[in-house]
Amino acid sequence: QCPNGHFFCVAGAGNDEDGCFQNMLNAQLPSIKQQEGSLLCPMCQGLFDAREMAARITRKSWDVLQEAMVEVKAAKRVEQLQVDFDQRLQRRMQEFLDKYDSEDG
Repeated sequence: QCPNGHFFCVAGAGNDEDGCFQNMLNAQLPSIKQQEGSLLCPMCQGLFDAREMAARITRKSWDVLQEAMVEVKAAKRVEQLQVDFDQRLQRRMQEFLDKYDSEDG
């Protein structure tokens, strides 16, 4: 269930590939990055709890979801490292310019 009580099924008729949860997961995979690595209820956009999902879905479904979640976290970390690096570089460049401007003047 989602946080608002909407029910979701786990598997299709003996075929994990055709389950409604797997179909929902497949439909959301392209947008998981914009969803901050979360799986949303299609009814209310509530976030599914990852621990609850892990206990109820197939290993294959969990692996797909986990991979998408890890990609989002890694992309966020790379983005933050780039921002930090750019800020440090800007400070160093400004220090360099200030130092040599004062020596020239």
